[in-house]
Amino acid sequence: MNSPKTVADLLKMEIPDPEKREFEDVSPGTHTAVIVGVVPLGYQVGKKIYDDYKGKTHNGYPVSFEVAIVFEVAEKLETGTFAGKNKAITLRFLRPTWQPKKSPNLKDIIETLHGKFDSFGDATALLTGKQCVLGITKDKYTNVSSVNKPMNGVPPVVPNGPFEVPKFLTKLIGESISAEEFSKPSKIAPPTPVSGGNSEVF
Repeated sequence: MNSPKTVADLLKMEIPDPEKREFEDVSPGTHTAVIVGVVPLGYQVGKKIYDDYKGKTHNGYPVSFEVAIVFEVAEKLETGTFAGKNKAITLRFLRPTWQPKKSPNLKDIIETLHGKFDSFGDATALLTGKQCVLGITKDKYTNVSSVNKPMNGVPPVVPNGPFEVPKFLTKLIGESISAEEFSKPSKIAPPTPVSGGNSEVF
């Protein structure tokens, strides 16, 4: 798999967990699915800052509270130790109301599958266990292009077992910083801003 070059590339990637099971892409098309985990990743520090960014920063770099949703689909792994188990795909959100054009945002997903809600802090309770239908596309990477309500008469997807946070998400959690850290005065010179960034924050 090629390494991601931008944040958008990272968001679109379906990232394997080689310590947990063999990895196979979810095929392009429409898939029945279940949300098996909603994982708060904590405050993550971006790699560059834009001149129109107005949000939280840490040593000059943008900071956002990120969340990941892990889906299992009805399509099965075909080879390896875990053949016959559901395939999985993950969506990572930098902001609840913004996402690259090819993927839905967190706010839209909650409202589609649950309805109106009061706080993004309730995302785990509102989404975990929800059945849905995913639209999957593939160009350079595998993309979740849509998340919709389940279809009537279609058998639900039964999760593989108790949810375990994938190790690549555990690593990101370990790299997160506390609110106290990014609220302290910067101790180093900020990076040079880049023009034309997305200034939406939360």
